[in-house]
Amino acid sequence: MRSTQVRRRAVRFLVTEWNELRRPDLKRLRALMRRPIIFDGRNVLDPRFARSDGFTYIGIGRD
Repeated sequence: MRSTQVRRRAVRFLVTEWNELRRPDLKRLRALMRRPIIFDGRNVLDPRFARSDGFTYIGIGRD
């Protein structure tokens, strides 16, 4: 994902299970985002990793 697609975004929505989006550079995304929130509509990310990198993680059917 290009930084121009992420910069100043408050929320990132993940609604596909494409392999190229399964392992994002969360530290880089965190540095680019205004408010680090990930809404994972496919539950492809491990919430522990997202939270440990400073994101608010929201997954469908997860706590």
